Amino acid sequence: MKNLGFTLYLLFMTSWFLHLPHRYPFLGTIRFDFILVIVLTIILFLGLKREETESVHTDTYKKLLVLFIYIIVTIPLVRWPGSAVRYGIANFIKGVVFFFFTVHFVNTEKKLKTFIWTFLILQSFRILEPLYLHVTEGYWGSEAMMSNWEFMNRLSGAPHDIINPNGLAYIVVSVIPFFFYLARLSWKNKAIFLGTIPLFLYVLVLTESRSGIIALGAVYTGIVLTSKRKVLLIVIGIICAVMLFVRLPYETKIRYLSIIDPTTVHSDTLKGRIVGMKQSFVIAMHRPVFGHGIGTNGEATWNVRQWTSISHILYGEVAIELGYLGLIIFLLFLKAIIIDTRKVLHIIKWRTEDNQALLAIVNALQVYLLMNLVFSFASYGLSGYVWYLIGGLVIVLKNLVSSYELEEAKSEEYMAEIHTQEYSY
Repeated sequence: MKNLGFTLYLLFMTSWFLHLPHRYPFLGTIRFDFILVIVLTIILFLGLKREETESVHTDTYKKLLVLFIYIIVTIPLVRWPGSAVRYGIANFIKGVVFFFFTVHFVNTEKKLKTFIWTFLILQSFRILEPLYLHVTEGYWGSEAMMSNWEFMNRLSGAPHDIINPNGLAYIVVSVIPFFFYLARLSWKNKAIFLGTIPLFLYVLVLTESRSGIIALGAVYTGIVLTSKRKVLLIVIGIICAVMLFVRLPYETKIRYLSIIDPTTVHSDTLKGRIVGMKQSFVIAMHRPVFGHGIGTNGEATWNVRQWTSISHILYGEVAIELGYLGLIIFLLFLKAIIIDTRKVLHIIKWRTEDNQALLAIVNALQVYLLMNLVFSFASYGLSGYVWYLIGGLVIVLKNLVSSYELEEAKSEEYMAEIHTQEYSY
């Protein structure tokens, strides 16, 4: 059942990330993703009857359960319980299933590797598809307004992939740490990394995403911090950044410079984003304890401030929807993920240091986590998959390391027993 569940989980990921029901209307008609979630949930519960999982003992698992229970219990106390039940809960469950499915179906090292590569292939397709359309058909998909009321084209997701330029930039930056660390394992992985990274960076530039560039800086910082050659990487990074910046189009340079220069034509939109972030917490104060309800980010911003744009800072979004009490619980969940990630990294480095694959994955996950913490100040995502996928992967790594330690302990106990028997003879 576990193997069947894992296969169906990969199928669900494929359908989810590539939006297969949108590409093939028949799958949308039969609610293909929903059917897969139901089947996977049944398989998960059937598996729980036969075996216990160590994941329930982790702090990450406990904090997520507290968050989930809090959301359900406080529905009658929020401002718009109807919207929370009709839309919010459903979307939250769609995101949180990544946690439970990852924990229970990715239960071996072989499955973990397959899962990671499937994730990278799917995300790479989402990056390269709009690039192909851009090169062959002149596709852009979006545009940005400057302070002089002029517009500039920005590359967004492909027509079947409903993500804006910032979302596409996020996908680009999210796969880089995994390709980088996995490249060390074989020449094939290295060839894949060297072949794809120029295309990915080109797509990142076409998105004109300032938050994407900041997230890329976070990724590079994480890579430098985990490297033994920090000075060399810093020098190489500065040289490459300067060379690339010089070759950028003028408008792109100005847009990126607006991050630090308030006099550019793009600075007004950046100031508007910062003002919106601050206002998110003001909106949250209208229902400070239990919030407006899960999934009511847009509803709250419109009714309180008459804004059509939703909160673009994760912590403001959580405060609006769950209240400041819910924000505390969510922050404790993030804290548990960070602590568990560091614990797993420490154990792998000192107890299973010969397993380069696990070390590469946990290093990539650590940088991926850092990038998401930075990106969370410019994006929402309470009901997205990201945090729950990270939490699930951390627990998978922790379970794998625990199983290796148990096998090692049994081996040492067995050898001690053999030695005792030989001594008695």
